Amino acid sequence: MSGAAFRDATTSFVYAVWTDLSGAAGCTSGASEPDTDATSTCKSRIWFARSATGGTRWDALIMLNNPASRNDQFNPRVAVDDNDGTFGDASRLKTNIWYQSSSDNGSTWTSAVMVSSGQTDETSAGADSGNQYGDYNGLSGRRGIFPLSWTDRRGGGFEEIWTSPLNPDSVTDLVLATFISQL
Repeated sequence: MSGAAFRDATTSFVYAVWTDLSGAAGCTSGASEPDTDATSTCKSRIWFARSATGGTRWDALIMLNNPASRNDQFNPRVAVDDNDGTFGDASRLKTNIWYQSSSDNGSTWTSAVMVSSGQTDETSAGADSGNQYGDYNGLSGRRGIFPLSWTDRRGGGFEEIWTSPLNPDSVTDLVLATFISQL
């Protein structure tokens, strides 16, 4: 789970994003998670919640970016600019980094845009060596710049740190980074 908040003289927003099953038929409990079954039709998705009352009341949950293809989404990060309130493969072990933004405090979202230029490959030897990709994912925001960082093993090599400044359409955007495995 990742959270963000913004408060000024007239607003008090709280945002949260997390990974959960899509909720499709047969995909609503932990027992139906894909786990090691790459042929599973159940998919993990990124969910978003927003409160405009400082966390007192919450709007209806929103599932973000739900393509029909069989893939999983995980390790979401959400950031809001504290200056102005801006806010796959058969094994499901190769991922790309995507982001979306919202210019209306999470009521609507842009289409997902791929950030990474190559898939990370967690099927390579030594991929489970203690420091996993995802351990060091990060997203922040200030004055219209949203630096995203992640680690990956593209080309089956050693884990490396990558970064990309996200530039949403507006400096008042709320930004979400999502890790998606591709089939």
